[in-house]
Amino acid sequence: MIYKGPISFVVSVILQPFLLKFPVKMLFKVTLSFLFAATAAAINCNGNAALCSRQWSNVTQIGTHDSAFVGVLPTDNQYESLTAQLNAGIRFLQGQTHLKNGALEMCHTTCTEKDAGTLVSYLTTITQWMAANPNEVITLLLTNGDSAPISLWGSAMQSSGLSAYAYTPPSHLAMADWPTLQELIDNDTRLVMFLGMFPVSSRMFFNMT
Repeated sequence: MIYKGPISFVVSVILQPFLLKFPVKMLFKVTLSFLFAATAAAINCNGNAALCSRQWSNVTQIGTHDSAFVGVLPTDNQYESLTAQLNAGIRFLQGQTHLKNGALEMCHTTCTEKDAGTLVSYLTTITQWMAANPNEVITLLLTNGDSAPISLWGSAMQSSGLSAYAYTPPSHLAMADWPTLQELIDNDTRLVMFLGMFPVSSRMFFNMT
């Protein structure tokens, strides 16, 4: 006695005509194409498999200056949102911060001139994009125009979740000592971050990057 339940119905009524139209050889080719596409996606580093074996210090990256300031006014630098910049292939982001009511804000020269929101919000956008794009390495350069305490930066990195992706160099690295993109991806330390204009007393703190 042959059981003809829902599964056998799907196989005999729905899949059988499909299988008859597409020979095994063709199905095999389709399957292989999917497998090769998945493999290619897996081995790409910043969109190019040739970059995987390159050291971070030997990769040229397209960047956006003042990436947080989006709009058409003279105080803006970009037309596209931060996420759109990353989707377009930008892998080097630069921005400037200033203090506003004791918190770090993405401000252009001053927060009166242009305030693009909190540093935490900016970093969170990067975190979300990196979580959705696990084969991408991002470089981030931010300035600290008001010499804000390093503790504020650490708190923003933790609150945004971006600290989970941050690469911490074991020491001061020479150009030839940097890891490859593949190594950064494998270790999920895909954020290389630089901070500028710290108080002299805070220069010892470099573990946040």
